[in-house]
Amino acid sequence: MAATYLLSLYPACLGAAGMGLTTVVALKAHIKFRYAIKDDNSGKRILETPYNPYQKIKGREEEVSKVFRAYRAYENSKEWCNLIMPFMFISSIYGASIPYVTERTNQLVVGTTAFAWCVSNAMFIKGYAKSTEGRMTGFSLRMKCSYVFFFHGLVALGCYGYQNLVN
Repeated sequence: MAATYLLSLYPACLGAAGMGLTTVVALKAHIKFRYAIKDDNSGKRILETPYNPYQKIKGREEEVSKVFRAYRAYENSKEWCNLIMPFMFISSIYGASIPYVTERTNQLVVGTTAFAWCVSNAMFIKGYAKSTEGRMTGFSLRMKCSYVFFFHGLVALGCYGYQNLVN
């Protein structure tokens, strides 16, 4: 019983690890761009610590803009990771209670969607660092994956509740 339960959580655990790792990638991208801006004379870092997203530096506007976009990508990744992860686990735990969905099918849906979410989050981070328009492909794909987790989780909870509380 315990081994079956742990196996049903395996795709969600892999997804959680991937979501966490893509968020760390976003943080590292922000740090890389932020620390790359140095004073030409002294070689010291120019941007304040802790990071002030509204700091302006004359003559370095494009570089500062890239740092700000990387910062926003990190913040957005962090927020969406925390919003979607519970629904991913709900889908993993209760998804097989949906009629005609086997445990194996549920694991495949959760694992594939988690993988697609991680890939789209990485696309979002990379695209946002280039330009605000560059983020849209990754963002829209990540949103679609998030909808899958959200609605799959809600339907699964409803089916589980109906099967175990109403009947």
